[in-house]
Amino acid sequence: MNGMFKRLAVAGLAVAAACAPALADYPATSKTSTALNTWTSNIEGVLKAAKTTGCPILIVGVNGHPGDSCVHCERLFKYTINTPEFQNTIKDTKFYMVLINFDPQGQGYRSDAWDIYTRYDGPYTYPLCSVLDSGGNIYAALNYTQTDYAKIGSMSTAEYLRQKLRALSRSITRLSFSAASAAATAGGAYSGAVVRSGGAGTAGRVALALTGANAAKYELSPASIDFGTADGSRSFTVRGPSDAAGRLVADDVAVTLSASGYDGSVEYGTRTLAISFKDARIKSTLAEFKAANESFASLSGSGAVWYVPADGGAVLVSSEVPAGSEAALTWTAPSAGALKVAARSSGTVAVKSSVRADVKAVSSAASSIDVASGEVLTITCAPAAGSGPETFAITELSFSATSPVFASGSSTRTLYTRAGASVSVAASGAGPIEYSSTKLPAGLKLDKATGVISGTPAQTATKTVTVTARNAAGSAQTKVTFVVKNFNDAGVKGKYSGIVFDARENVLGTVEFSVSGSASGKAKFALAGGKASEKVSVVFDGAGAASLASVSGGALSVVRTGGLWAGTWSGRKVLAAAKAGCAAGYYTGGLTKGGAGCGYVTVTAKANGKVSAKGRVDGALRYSASGQALSLSAAQVAAHLPSWSRGSGATFFPAAKSVSGRQVAVGGAMYADGALSVRALVDGSPREGSG
Repeated sequence: MNGMFKRLAVAGLAVAAACAPALADYPATSKTSTALNTWTSNIEGVLKAAKTTGCPILIVGVNGHPGDSCVHCERLFKYTINTPEFQNTIKDTKFYMVLINFDPQGQGYRSDAWDIYTRYDGPYTYPLCSVLDSGGNIYAALNYTQTDYAKIGSMSTAEYLRQKLRALSRSITRLSFSAASAAATAGGAYSGAVVRSGGAGTAGRVALALTGANAAKYELSPASIDFGTADGSRSFTVRGPSDAAGRLVADDVAVTLSASGYDGSVEYGTRTLAISFKDARIKSTLAEFKAANESFASLSGSGAVWYVPADGGAVLVSSEVPAGSEAALTWTAPSAGALKVAARSSGTVAVKSSVRADVKAVSSAASSIDVASGEVLTITCAPAAGSGPETFAITELSFSATSPVFASGSSTRTLYTRAGASVSVAASGAGPIEYSSTKLPAGLKLDKATGVISGTPAQTATKTVTVTARNAAGSAQTKVTFVVKNFNDAGVKGKYSGIVFDARENVLGTVEFSVSGSASGKAKFALAGGKASEKVSVVFDGAGAASLASVSGGALSVVRTGGLWAGTWSGRKVLAAAKAGCAAGYYTGGLTKGGAGCGYVTVTAKANGKVSAKGRVDGALRYSASGQALSLSAAQVAAHLPSWSRGSGATFFPAAKSVSGRQVAVGGAMYADGALSVRALVDGSPREGSG
């Protein structure tokens, strides 16, 4: 079978001979019927009916002709399709069944409306047997190939297919609670129901259980519900503890539902019904308060039961906090803004920040605290020393987001024709922020959600635009002047050489960049494991930095700041610069492994920066390589390669090759005082040395 499948791939059974069974051996079919549990050839009607009812589909395909026979197709019907066990399975699980007789000379079936395509493609392709869900998506395919047959194991084909059909029946039989959530009063009871639909004729039982921190104090009845073979609704009751002893009741418990007895092979998973119990003193729980106040969705309480009181006068109140203990409310700022908080207590209430060392005391007079996006604030409440238990009341708790604010700095951005642009003019403030601008230079566009201006400038020009940022708290504007110059004025065109380092700053190989007048180029890598290359394009941020980005989603991203390209390639560190000279001469260094000598390296450096390295590693392993040296200033070494830093500039050399099937990468730094530091990697194992 050879087909083009969008939403569905209908897999065939690989067979050992051409399948051409006698049609008289197959079940009778009707082109118009779409009745459940009867064979039909009306697949278009079945697909529509399945979508309406939610019932799955079984498709069996053969290519048969009267008078011919095929042992594989005959066995499929004799030992599976036509058995009482299989027919009972179909009856119980309510399937639409489609039998297709494929024409060996052409198209077997095509349904554009449902994205199903398949056609006959010669012997060894039939029969096929596929199970679809009601949306036309494949659920299971039965194959006789050696690989697929291993999935069935020693199980018979009939039993394997029956189990697949039974498992899919969970999409027909639905078990659920009659409510999505529930609430009850302390000391009272909640009565709910479990509803079953689409399962009539199949015996089944559900088990119920209580979960939650205080679940042991609640009663559930019954713990098991037997539906028999009928659909419908069955009741259960959860009764909560009384608050007669003065205990504040504000519990969240959950009833979990699991199913069993549905043929034994069906897994329905767990359904959960959350029930909130609260007494008359509580207007709403902390969870309900959070749900009604979007700004405080992250608020969490500890050390006490926190609730909204029924008599008003406070935003949140705690249950009694014992002497020597404390209760707390923790909140994460959703954006920059100001938090106002006030409290009523005889103890102490204070606010601590995750980013500031100061602690702000809270009193009955509201305090305003400026917060940054993502800052975590914790309100702690503790009874006064020597006092008894105390209840704390937060009398004001509000948050106001900050209007957008643009950062100060240069308002002029320099871009170049033919090169890409990526300029961020994003503002700080509460999100989401929407951006707009006056007309931009030709070729540029503004991302309204991020505040990034990108594109490729089409022509030289100087233009000032106004960018506006808006959020729910207000708006702000800034002016940006774009100076677009010819790419040849950017000073980026040319050739650059560099070195590739691993995460521990060992030399792995070399890289060469070439940038043409079209603002595009190529990066060529030479490592011990071989060579690689990527096409790149130049992108400017308008603030003096240019970056090389891979074309077609490659893994190279380096930025030029000053004269140095720095970035990454496939997780490796990359440093490169224009080719430059170095101190000519001969340098030799020894290599050690575990404190014992294991080899050496001799480096020959020319005044133009070309270097060659020869030596031995691990005794007999000889290597030699050549490349371009990379000279860095003391500041550049300290910033990008701190493990090599000695407070002075250095010239780095690479030597990476595959030697006798082993990966050998040798690299070092030549310092102004003539010293040489050497590191080597042999199959990723380190060696070190100096000289």
